[in-house]
Amino acid sequence: MVNPWKTYVKLSGVLMGSHGLTKGSLAYLNYPAQIMFKSTKVYNISLNQLMVYIYTIDFYLKKEVMHGIVQYHH
Repeated sequence: MVNPWKTYVKLSGVLMGSHGLTKGSLAYLNYPAQIMFKSTKVYNISLNQLMVYIYTIDFYLKKEVMHGIVQYHH
């Protein structure tokens, strides 16, 4: 079984690293390029949130299905 806390800690570490690397790389870009870069990052964050939401729903749905099967057989 997957430990959700372990997954969340890993995901938060990756997102923190991504944020730090993004801030560092923006120092090398001119202002119009920075605006374009920041606006495209919003789409990536939205996609990541959707993936986490789908994973969470999938995890709880599997848990409830297994609980229902166990209850049905007893």
